[in-house]
Amino acid sequence: MAENFLIQAGSRERTGKGDARKLRKRGFVPGVVYGADKDPEHIFVDRNEISKLVHQETTILNLKIEGKNKPEQVIIRKFDKDPVSDEILHVDFQRVKMDEEISAIVPIILLNDEICVGVKKGGIIQHGIREVEVECLPKDLPSHIEVDIKDLDIGDTIKVADLVVPQGVKIAEDSEEIVVTIVPPVIYEEEEVTTEEAREVPTVAETEKKTED
Repeated sequence: MAENFLIQAGSRERTGKGDARKLRKRGFVPGVVYGADKDPEHIFVDRNEISKLVHQETTILNLKIEGKNKPEQVIIRKFDKDPVSDEILHVDFQRVKMDEEISAIVPIILLNDEICVGVKKGGIIQHGIREVEVECLPKDLPSHIEVDIKDLDIGDTIKVADLVVPQGVKIAEDSEEIVVTIVPPVIYEEEEVTTEEAREVPTVAETEKKTED
């Protein structure tokens, strides 16, 4: 698990769309923090600060809310982005208890794809799923799961059941789900023109003669 990051947050009482727009204009992102048997709290965080961490779904963050004595440990559960500007519009934090299991989405990273046996033969890497849901204690939460595909030949497949995860981590996915497959190269065959078809196509000389007539 990666080291904890500290992120500062302000508390907000108003939660309407107009107030959210005002926050964004000032460089903040509205959000909410919930979980751990506590009431949800509406907050806002600095856009530049959250932009650096928004893809750290598998990292335990220390969220320090204005007016509170100590930070709370959270993970980023969800974030929304503007489809055009890619600006972060909203972020959800989930509180975690270090002695209770949590579920989180962890990315899958392929290793040695450039020297993969099947790829060297012209095969193509076909992705199945690129992330999996895991369950574990916060201290055991991995930042990602690595899959070495160096020895995969054309036709070989790696499934969820083949993934190797740290001790204490369980994968909450169908074990038969395909992670990656090396498929044969696509070969395009040129269409052959038969003798009869060739006879039906007039030559340049024949075309010119018809024109003169």
